[in-house]
Amino acid sequence: MARITKRKNKKGWSYTATVRMKGHPSVSRTFDTKGEAMVWAAGTEEIIKAKKYNDPRLALKISFGEAIEKYLKTISSRKATTTHMREKASAKQLVDQIGRDTPLGAISAAIVADYRDTRMQIVSAYSVRLEQALL
Repeated sequence: MARITKRKNKKGWSYTATVRMKGHPSVSRTFDTKGEAMVWAAGTEEIIKAKKYNDPRLALKISFGEAIEKYLKTISSRKATTTHMREKASAKQLVDQIGRDTPLGAISAAIVADYRDTRMQIVSAYSVRLEQALL
């Protein structure tokens, strides 16, 4: 069930929609209009009822290093030995660049793009050709 609360702020009024359902943590979000709050609350309720809601706060509780370790133990270890070893090496590079203690939810597209660009300078044949062309 959703609750819409009207609040006064510097710009006038804002509306906070709070969705509370049994067995799930409460979720809230603030909007400029009551209509937006009602639409968001109804959509969120439907997603939770369909058991498709992924709380983004949960991704902040697990570190990138923990996620990589779990992947290597549960999934990668069942693959061929050469594949597993290659994935371990790739995981080490990722953890060294991004950081073991980085929350999983804090990894953005910009961080991944930075990793990609750094790796392309080190291992790409294209980057070597480009450097030679510029000389």
